[in-house]
Amino acid sequence: MRLSDLARLDAAELDQLLALLDEALGAPREADGTHRVRTADGRLDLVLRRPPGDRPWVVLVTPLGRLRCRDYLLEIAPIAVRRELALEDGS
Repeated sequence: MRLSDLARLDAAELDQLLALLDEALGAPREADGTHRVRTADGRLDLVLRRPPGDRPWVVLVTPLGRLRCRDYLLEIAPIAVRRELALEDGS
């Protein structure tokens, strides 16, 4: 999903999003600009990809104001789901 798909966020959702973005952006960047990380609690895998050139920025409306950031593509998957997908692919 793109960050622009989130539309409006309440305070709790904003806190969670900022925590996930912080973890993902803190991970080493791959050659194509992608960041991959497992959350500190070990429950989620995050993949953060650069936004396509046509929509590089987004403004998210929150109860605390507006957040302007890159319109990243964000993938979030519980670890169990990643394992199931790997088994289906034969990995």
